[in-house]
Amino acid sequence: MSIQTITARLTRMDELIIENTKPPVTAQLRNQIWLIIQDMEAMTQSLDRIESNVKGIQKDFSEYADLKAQLAALKEKYRNAQG
Repeated sequence: MSIQTITARLTRMDELIIENTKPPVTAQLRNQIWLIIQDMEAMTQSLDRIESNVKGIQKDFSEYADLKAQLAALKEKYRNAQG
């Protein structure tokens, strides 16, 4: 399920709450929707941080692969020089 689907469902729920409830129930239910929206925002921010960490790890692995290739080339060069 995507964020857009959840958002659409929450919007529809909000419309139904407005149409079918009376204060103070309307405010109480709408406050619960607001809490869900805040939770979704916090999850999105966490996922953004995870995505950033993954990109950093991918960069580190790329650099590691380059370093490993350079080391192999140096070892080969040293072996050839030893004759």
